[in-house]
Amino acid sequence: AEFAVFSAVVAAFLTTPFDVARTRILLDKELILEDDEQNIEDDEAISIGEDRDTNDSESSTPTIASTRPGYSVLQTMLQIMREGEGGVANLFAGWLERVLYLGIGRAWLEPVQLIGYIGIRDALLLEWF
Repeated sequence: AEFAVFSAVVAAFLTTPFDVARTRILLDKELILEDDEQNIEDDEAISIGEDRDTNDSESSTPTIASTRPGYSVLQTMLQIMREGEGGVANLFAGWLERVLYLGIGRAWLEPVQLIGYIGIRDALLLEWF
């Protein structure tokens, strides 16, 4: 059980930079989509009654991929490292909370869940069979 807690803590700490980059990518996608929707609404308000070209090659996904600087995970990590004065420490933002939740919190919660499952299982088996 001690090794499970230790390995969970180490894994939570080492994967924190990837979680930070993933969160940044997801949030940037949402912001770009919101901006695109706002621009479309503005364009429609301006060009009421004009014919719109239906063969536009613009779609949400290519727009995000082509306009977002640092779209890949590694490029996003480099961008996060350049922000502020933190450097590599920026990638480990929130590591303590992540380690506490994924490592220690989950490691102590799973045995309680297992005991609850065994208790319910035994109660049902003894009651009905």
